[in-house]
Amino acid sequence: MKKILLSTVFALLFVANVHGKPPAYGGMTDTNTTSETKKFGVKFKPHFSRFIWKNDVAKNILLRPSFDVFGEYSLSDGVGLQLSLGYSGQGQGMEIGELDGEKIELREFFNYVMLSVMPRFYPGSDRQFCFFIGPRVGWLASAKALVLIDGKKKEEGNLLGEGQELFKRFDGGILLGLDYEFDAGILLGGDCNIGITNLLKKESENNSVRTFSGGITLGYNFAKLLN
Repeated sequence: MKKILLSTVFALLFVANVHGKPPAYGGMTDTNTTSETKKFGVKFKPHFSRFIWKNDVAKNILLRPSFDVFGEYSLSDGVGLQLSLGYSGQGQGMEIGELDGEKIELREFFNYVMLSVMPRFYPGSDRQFCFFIGPRVGWLASAKALVLIDGKKKEEGNLLGEGQELFKRFDGGILLGLDYEFDAGILLGGDCNIGITNLLKKESENNSVRTFSGGITLGYNFAKLLN
């Protein structure tokens, strides 16, 4: 799976490089140069997140927030390249059991600083609808675990404190999705974040864990204000 995903990314980057062409400048630009060839703005992403374990450990899905700032430059009429930097919330939940009739749950929250480089493909001449796929990397800034009894917080612990050596700080993966930009500059879409890095420091043939999340994307392209 890892080799397939990486091969797909490299192929798309090659296509973008071959077919891309720099937009015109100066007197050769049209009246839509600012809005069409350059985009910058913010995105907010409420995502459903869980970890994928090799040994099929049962995990619950958590709703986690993510947001980033982005800048995009047009390589051609149908291809753009977008760079984004922001925060990505990942995590998982697990039902441990019951105690005196009360349900015991474990929830783990992972907070990443995320950087992505995204080739974006526009099939229409109006450059409003777009689909994209590209690499992203994350750095684990903080992680904590919560124990809940009957839905109420009982205990909290730091998963990255001294002596905690279970998870790696680096996470690499693939981001893919689609979106639509309305005339007012509002962005609406969805994306999926697929981790390809085993997060466990002590790797084994019997176990591995990777991030996985997906959901909607809401954003705004501030270049529209420059029209």
